[in-house]
Amino acid sequence: YQSTNKEISHPLYPGCAHIGFIVNDLLKMIEITNKYGAKILGEITDFEAGKSVYCTEPSGTFFEMEEFN
Repeated sequence: YQSTNKEISHPLYPGCAHIGFIVNDLLKMIEITNKYGAKILGEITDFEAGKSVYCTEPSGTFFEMEEFN
């Protein structure tokens, strides 16, 4: 392993972990988490089984929220 000394800006980079949550209403949960300082990373991703979004909270921890159809 050789460190790149880069700031990790998205949870898909190697060596980065995140926690995932299954939610019933993704847009509502985005609204609620934004009130507490969370930021969306990129766009909401639509996929066959539902949609998801990656976020970061104020201390820098990454998390993902998924809503299934």
